[in-house]
Parts: sequence; structure tokens; C-alpha cells
Amino acid sequence: MNNGIVSRASASQPAPGPLDKSRLTLLTCCFSLFMAQLDATAVNVALPSIGEDLGGGISDLQWVVDAYVLVLACLGMSGGGIGDRYGRRRVYRIGLIVFSLASLGCGLAPALGVLIAFRMVQAAGASMLMPVTLSIITNTFIAPAARARAIGTWMAAGGVAAGVGPLIGGALTSALGWQAIFWINVPVGALALALTRLYVTESRAAERRSLDIPGQALLGCSLAALSYALIEAPRVGWASTPTLSLLAGAGLGALCFVAVEFRTDRPLVEPRYFRDRAFAGAAGIAVLTYLAIMGAQFLSSLYLQQVRGLSPLAAGAMLLPTSVALAAASPLAGRLTARYGPRPVVVTATVFLAGGLALLAGTTPSTSPPFLVIAYLLIGAGWGSLNPPLTGVAIDTMPPDQAGVASAAVGASRQLGAVLGVAVMGSLTTTLTRTGLEHRVPHPEADPATLIMAGGQAARAVFTSATHVAFAAGAGAVVVAMIVALATMPQRARPRSSS
Repeated sequence: MNNGIVSRASASQPAPGPLDKSRLTLLTCCFSLFMAQLDATAVNVALPSIGEDLGGGISDLQWVVDAYVLVLACLGMSGGGIGDRYGRRRVYRIGLIVFSLASLGCGLAPALGVLIAFRMVQAAGASMLMPVTLSIITNTFIAPAARARAIGTWMAAGGVAAGVGPLIGGALTSALGWQAIFWINVPVGALALALTRLYVTESRAAERRSLDIPGQALLGCSLAALSYALIEAPRVGWASTPTLSLLAGAGLGALCFVAVEFRTDRPLVEPRYFRDRAFAGAAGIAVLTYLAIMGAQFLSSLYLQQVRGLSPLAAGAMLLPTSVALAAASPLAGRLTARYGPRPVVVTATVFLAGGLALLAGTTPSTSPPFLVIAYLLIGAGWGSLNPPLTGVAIDTMPPDQAGVASAAVGASRQLGAVLGVAVMGSLTTTLTRTGLEHRVPHPEADPATLIMAGGQAARAVFTSATHVAFAAGAGAVVVAMIVALATMPQRARPRSSS
């Protein structure tokens, strides 16, 4: 991604001033990334309101989240290549337009199916924004130290956006309705387009990389089949023919994807990267930890509003400790990684995460707020401590001109984990809630969300108990991530490969 010809900047230029064009380019890229990442988590707090207005149960609400993250996971690796080939500034602007118009469609959606469809279009736009902004930054900042600082700022913008998403989403939903979460993207997108025209210079890669269409198609079909099987299994049965067929199809698609990637000259995901133990470990840890983090966010929003009866704003405020801890931990983790190496930082992050999830696995419908605050603080601290060392390991293990691709691969791993977290932890909760309600309430076949919103005390207690198993499963995934970190993460930061 970084072998492009673009930048007017030069290593011999004088130090940039506070309003230097390169800094304004960085600000523009961070602004757009913040918007795209914010939308991915802000919608969690609005899910109960969306369910009330448009209908649908927990499985339907899972699709509101997973449809977005699924498309991001599938198309995120291609976005950078498209920008390299057709012009980064051009693709970036197209992504902004697609994202903004799709956001307008989400806010106007008359039915849940229409909302989910527009969420997928939204994610297609976001898939152009995220990797292309990184390419623009790496081609604008030539000096290694300046580039490292710029990438760190870019990563921080995305992390903070993900953390504050629930609070902003809750405030907008309480004040203006859930539609405001999407409508606000329209003026923000227009502003980003204006900034792009003023401050972002067009650039292309010197060598136009061909796109891996077969690999992209196989990856998308495999992940879609897996997600559909996991989310719909509580409705149709885990051992039903549709579920088993989709799982088999997902497995076959994954095998075909690996075979194609080994044979093509320009793979979507370079298999040789994963021969490096540290790089493979970073990708695996990203999948496992984001499975737990995103699954916990999804269930926490339902628990706080449907079980405890909080408003969207109050639920967002209750999740604020996660945002505060994330914002504080990210820069500290970067400094500690530089001083002590990635392994102790990643292991400490998994300890925080596992501890927070373990506390959530012990909640009741009336758990005291301080108990929840401690749990969310631990999750935020673990979340914020993960991204700097994982991305740093991925970049350090690759040649300098592959830094963007390496970072995008870890980013795609995080999105894959998010897809699986919402699907697995949400469906596990739905299945256990239905099982627990069989002999307690009439019509137990109804969706748990419907029963909880009807005000049934038994349904609320059963749902909370079901989340305990899901949170424990998330904690188990984090423990596995800790073991992977101990086995694969370097004790000290390694110098980048030069070949």
C-alpha cells in the first residue's frame, strides 16, 4: 500500500507547522474514520428502540449489527487495493458519498429488512474509507517518525470512536429517536467531502495491483453462510438441515478460499504473512478478543435497557466507563509496548478483559451500578490496551512497504471477531432464554426480546442467566487469546523486516 507515488511531502522539508497541509490531511482522514467507526458501535444502544419501532426479535437485531460488520470484514482488505489502483482520493470520496447516502436510507427505512440492506451499503462505503485513509496517511508522511505518529493518531481516532459510540448513540436516540444516529452522518459526510477537496492530494500506486475477485467472493460467501447459520440457528434449530448445510457450506468456502489464495499471484490475504508466528498470533488474538468485546457490547445494551429499564441515554452513560478507560489505556499501551515489548501488554489486556467479562457473568436484574462500572472499566482498559501492540506487531513483522497491508489484515481480523461475537454470544443467549422459558411463561416460542419488553419478571431473570453463559464463553475466548499471546508475542519489539 505504501509503494505509491503521491505525496508532495519530502523527508527534507522543514518541520510542519500546526496548520501544515499534511496535518490537515491527517485531520480529514481521522475525521472520516471516526464517523465510520462511531456508527459501528453507536447503533448498539439504539437496538431496543429499533426493535420497538420496526419489529423483530434478538436475531433480527443481531443482523442490524452484523450486516454492517460482515461487509466490513469481507471488503476491508479490497478497499486499499481499489484505492491504489483507481486513485486514493477518488475512492475515498466515493466511499464518503456511499456511506452518507446509505445513512440517509437507514434513517428513512420503513422496515427492518430495508434497514439491514442499507446497513450493508453503509459498510460498503466504510470499507473504502478505512484502508484508503491509512494509505493516504502513509503516503503523505514520508519520514518514518512522522509516519508512526500519524498512524498512531489515526488508530486513536478509531478507538475513541468505537468507545464513545454507545454514549453518543444513546444521547441521539433519547433526544431525537434512533434515526438520528444515521441522519447525523449526512452533514458530517458533506463536511468531510469539503475537507477532502481542500486538503487531500490524489495518489495512486506505482504498480497497479490486480484485484482478487475469486478470493473476495469466496470470503464473502463463507462468512455470510457462517453468520446466517449462527444467527438463525435459534429459530430453525442447531441440528436442523438448513443450519448444518450452511455450516458445511461455510467450511467448504473457507477451504476453497485458502486454496485460491495460495495459487493466485495477487492474493487478497497473503498466506506467507501467516508463516510468521507473531503476525499469525496477532491476527488470532484480534479475532478472539473482539469476539468477546463486541458480543459483550451487544448483550450489555439489551441487558441495560430491556432488563433494567434504562433509557438509551442512561444506558449509554452506564457504558461510558468503557470509553473513558479505552481512551486512557490506548496511549499508555503504546508507550508500554515501546518500552517493555508487546507480550506483557497484550497479556495484561486479556487479564483486564477476562476479569470484566467474569464480573458481567455474575450480574442479576438488580445488580448495583458500581459493580457494573467496575466491569465496564476493566473491559475498556483491556480493549484500549490491545490495539497498539497488535497493530505494532503486524507492522514490525512485515517489510516497510507492506505496513498498510499488514495493518489492514489485523483490522479485518478484528471485524471477523466482531461478526462472530454478535452472532455466537447473541444466539447462545437467545437459545438458552427460550429453553429456560419453556415451563415458566405462555408462548415460550416467542422471541425473548418480545417477552422481556412485555414486562415479565421471569423472562428478565431467565434472559440475564442466559447472558451469564454467553459472557463466560467470551471470557473463555479471551483466556485462549492470552495463551496465544504467551506463545506467539515477542517479548521485545522487533525491527521491521527489510525484505
